[in-house]
Amino acid sequence: MIIFIPVIMSCPLPHYFGELAYNSSRMMPSSSWLVWTSLIINLGLRGIMSTSIYTPIMMFINNSVPKTFMGRANGVGQSFVALTRTIGPASGGILWSLFSRIALEFHYFTLYIFLFISFCAFIILLATRFYHPDIEIPYDHREDIEETKTKTKTKSKSKVVSS
Repeated sequence: MIIFIPVIMSCPLPHYFGELAYNSSRMMPSSSWLVWTSLIINLGLRGIMSTSIYTPIMMFINNSVPKTFMGRANGVGQSFVALTRTIGPASGGILWSLFSRIALEFHYFTLYIFLFISFCAFIILLATRFYHPDIEIPYDHREDIEETKTKTKTKSKSKVVSS
């Protein structure tokens, strides 16, 4: 999760490299390789990071409910995913339109947006420290594990008492 913050912060790099290439050589094909390379690397890393974040979240959702409610929990979770994927681009377009009317330079606008996204990623990283450790264990197996732990503690206490 920590690597996701620099990846988000590097999203404006292709734009900066494009401006650099355009200003230095009037966008000759030989100088655009840096733009395309940085864009491909950034998009690839963002895809890998998104997949590696999405999978544990779905596992946490599955581990937090009994099997009888798993379908409902997955349905609610996927509904929120679809809702955010719908609202996100629309709100981003609205913000883009509003800020472009203010006539901020592109550098400042993207810097603030990516700083805000990185701040949100950092807050999520901090929030993961407060997860209950049982979230890693499927809900239906928690009682079995607790019984095993108590049996082990009872056996070790009886060994100490008999010695």
